Amino acid sequence: MSNWDKKSDQELIKDYLNGEKLSLEILIAKYLDDAYRFAFDLTREQETAEDIVQESFVKFWKSLSKFDPKKEVKPWLLTIIKNTAIDFFRKKSLIPFSSFEKSETDYNLLEQIKDKKPLPSEEILKKEFRQEIRDLISKLSQKDQEILNLRYQKTMTFKEISSFLKSPINTIKSRHRRSLIFLKKLIEEDDAPNIY
Repeated sequence: MSNWDKKSDQELIKDYLNGEKLSLEILIAKYLDDAYRFAFDLTREQETAEDIVQESFVKFWKSLSKFDPKKEVKPWLLTIIKNTAIDFFRKKSLIPFSSFEKSETDYNLLEQIKDKKPLPSEEILKKEFRQEIRDLISKLSQKDQEILNLRYQKTMTFKEISSFLKSPINTIKSRHRRSLIFLKKLIEEDDAPNIY
């Protein structure tokens, strides 16, 4: 084990700020895999995840002089990645639809807002329905989109979302419930027969 491997993250940052460039390379290499996995979990797109990770590490590098050595590096880095991903989706005015597909917890947003029905041309209709859901979700506020993203794509509990977003758990639950009701209402209105 080299001396570099024995150093803490805080020591590596201090060394970098004192002119030792190699320490930054070691720090980035240490968290690169975790950063990519987290970004991919948020986006479900390899190229987008790579772009977000690259941009996040640039922000990470530029902010090193402001880092509080009493804090841990990994949560700080993941927060930068989360905020970079949110900015990306805000600019694109969308949220990844894969966030709302079946999860290991068997808690599916689509099942919450629309009953299953037999579909004659299943693949085509699935694509149309997915686009419909994307369009409907885009009508929610960015905050509500983020809550749904964390709940269904990251499969976070309400307590974890509350901690992650630094918002009261009752507020998170209320926004979540209101979003589902809103989406269900929009879908029901869209399914209503056209009488005009």
